[in-house]
Amino acid sequence: MIEKIDSAIKRLVRFEWVDLPLRSRHLTPGLPVILTDGLFLTAWPWVAAVLPLLAFFSGLGFGWGQWGYEQAWTESMILMMVAAVFGILSARLGIGFLFGFILGDFFLARPEWIVIDPWTGETSVWEPLLQIRLPLLLSYGLLAFLTVHVAVWTKSLLSQLTPPPTLSREISRWWAFIGHGALTWTLVYFWSQAVPILIRPIFTWSGDDPPASAMEPLQEHGGWLLLIAVTVSILRIYLQGLTASQQEKSIRMDEMEHLLAAAPPVVPWTLRLPRVVRTLASTAWITLLLAGLYYSYWDAVGLGLFILLLQAARHGLIRIPLGDWPRWMERIPLLFRLVIGFVLIQGFSQQVLQEAWYWTDNFRPVLLLTALSFLILYLLNPGLPETKQPEGGKAS
Repeated sequence: MIEKIDSAIKRLVRFEWVDLPLRSRHLTPGLPVILTDGLFLTAWPWVAAVLPLLAFFSGLGFGWGQWGYEQAWTESMILMMVAAVFGILSARLGIGFLFGFILGDFFLARPEWIVIDPWTGETSVWEPLLQIRLPLLLSYGLLAFLTVHVAVWTKSLLSQLTPPPTLSREISRWWAFIGHGALTWTLVYFWSQAVPILIRPIFTWSGDDPPASAMEPLQEHGGWLLLIAVTVSILRIYLQGLTASQQEKSIRMDEMEHLLAAAPPVVPWTLRLPRVVRTLASTAWITLLLAGLYYSYWDAVGLGLFILLLQAARHGLIRIPLGDWPRWMERIPLLFRLVIGFVLIQGFSQQVLQEAWYWTDNFRPVLLLTALSFLILYLLNPGLPETKQPEGGKAS
């Protein structure tokens, strides 16, 4: 009986951590990275089998029951803490929580898709789509940063900084603890500062003012979220260290990595799309995510066109004469470039915002600073020219 249970657990672990990521390769190159983040958990088969299910059903419960909030998930600090625990421990767990939450909040807790005017009896489908459904989707994009992108970006940035081989194992271990914790804190801090503003479309697009309850949890108690995030970050590095130091656990994880590495390469569906389509799609999504900053439609149009220019340059649709600058930037680890960018942006923000608030009562100073931030980050990470691949070809 025990052998059958162990066999079932192993099959479930393989499906969750190997089969799903391999199948997702056909959709987008980023999805397998997300679904394999936290692969160290497979060193404990029961944990690796149960945690993805626990994350999904936790998100489903929060969303369907709308525990701790009425309209926006930012009203519930408990929800954000739970999301941070799953997402920072593993982006695979974080995306499971996110999908469960979307299923519960978007579909099960809000089944009405048609609005009926009580006076005229006329029905409307577009009004709830534009005023309710679209802002909800944007809010899930903001939540995805906490549940998915923090873990993936932290791992990606730190992977470029390999400690010198002359350092002792103990010092390298402390470097991992400090580096991962500090970068996690930084990303979650900036997220907690931006979300109270960017969540506004849930209320403003339907003609309401954002209530204080949607902003106060992060503004007044965001420190607790940061504490949770750093604690889970340290726990993650500790567990990763166990898999490296204990041979039995290391072998289990190596088996999963071998199965993933042995799969033949494929060209994801999104990379088969024309570059102009990918450029327009990414521009539209970024512009919509920043909707909480807009005072009028012209703000959205102006920032959207600026983002389109930068995205078109990044995808090679237009040429910005930067000379050898992109190659120089590629020689510097991305983490160092981002630190330089944040320092520059922080310096500009202290000067621009302090003076701008005296002559305006809207978010246009923040909008201008956002555009400047995009320009700085583009110049620090312009990317090398993108080469064309034949349609339907295989990745090398």
